[in-house]
Amino acid sequence: MGSTRYVFLTAAEGFPSTVFASQVADLLRVLNGAGLRFELLGFDPFFPRNRLTGEGRAKIAELQAKLPGKLRLFPYLPYEDRLGTPSAIRQLAWELREQRPTVIHARGVWAASMAAKLAERRRWIKVVYDVRGDYLAEHALHRSGSGSARGLKLRPGLWRIGRAEARACAGAGRILAVSRPLRDVLEARYPGAGVKTVVIPGGHDPATFRADPELRAATRKRLRLEDRFLIAYAGSFVPYQLPEAIAAAGRIALELRPDAHLLVLTYDPEPAREVLERGGIPPKRVTVRRVPHAEVPAFLNAADLGLLLRRRDPVNRAASPTKAAEYLACGVPLLVGPEIGDTSDLVQLEELGAVVPDCEDEGALRGALERLLGDLPRRQHVAGVARQRLARDRFLPLYLDVYGQLARAAQRGAEQG
Repeated sequence: MGSTRYVFLTAAEGFPSTVFASQVADLLRVLNGAGLRFELLGFDPFFPRNRLTGEGRAKIAELQAKLPGKLRLFPYLPYEDRLGTPSAIRQLAWELREQRPTVIHARGVWAASMAAKLAERRRWIKVVYDVRGDYLAEHALHRSGSGSARGLKLRPGLWRIGRAEARACAGAGRILAVSRPLRDVLEARYPGAGVKTVVIPGGHDPATFRADPELRAATRKRLRLEDRFLIAYAGSFVPYQLPEAIAAAGRIALELRPDAHLLVLTYDPEPAREVLERGGIPPKRVTVRRVPHAEVPAFLNAADLGLLLRRRDPVNRAASPTKAAEYLACGVPLLVGPEIGDTSDLVQLEELGAVVPDCEDEGALRGALERLLGDLPRRQHVAGVARQRLARDRFLPLYLDVYGQLARAAQRGAEQG
């Protein structure tokens, strides 16, 4: 594989720092340790803002510091299929003009559609389509509130995304899906896609996220919450994360355990505080922090229970939240919603917490919390299962097999011209 060029390609999603730190930078570090050195090409919809503002430059610099290879950004125009993708394909073709064996790891539907189009006439370029979720359902959810919604207003967007997804599935040499339900969705839409799909869940970097008793004690002391039962939520307070359910679960837990305290890690603290206050949680019993990704393992280690609450929806059915792996890796049992990819089944089968049948039903929340708080899983057990089932290095042989197959195919293509 020494002569092969490896490119990690993103398009249209921007660079949310916490997401990319856990889902991209951590992965590329693991691959780099195995000898696969990627360069990251990003077609940024927020360019040139990310170049011209102090906040944008700081975000990009923070991401670059975490990446083992170089990062290069290019503008990405709006209207993905009509302006953004055609112009980005021309730029990408120029960047990859050298006839050299190249494997593109394309993250998401628009990056994969671009890469597949480029590879149609360049036999030395092979594509891995990294599917992060059900993109048709996500479009419906963002526009209507339900991933299963369909209708005239949704039809143009669904058609554009479906066309890009079909090209990506057809043009990719291999497909990576984050859950078995997502693989099944792709196979149902594009017969044959499932055969070339490998399921690799949203995982964690075991060098960063692990149960650490000393770190736990130090962080709890730093927070001055040594004697509290800490219930953690890490993430945004956008509607699909069910902020009201988070507040309800926190309030019920505080009622069930007088020593309980809610610990919220979120990018935008003020809206979170407002939701929690409306939900009946006294300010003195909640700590809301915005923390850099590097400090998240310390705060998760401090927690005794984690929350991952979502409703039944096609978007969640196909998902594999990275945050779930990070909670569990730190030894934190989970209270989770139903049908969240393979996560809900894993929590139930391996006794890593409890599954709530309906996160918006306070009776169901109370019942699940009562059972869980009465018999909390041991931290060592939780962390051990996460290490065996969700650590990124456990999937390194799968990655190496996928990239090895495509690197050899790219080499043959380069020789044929």
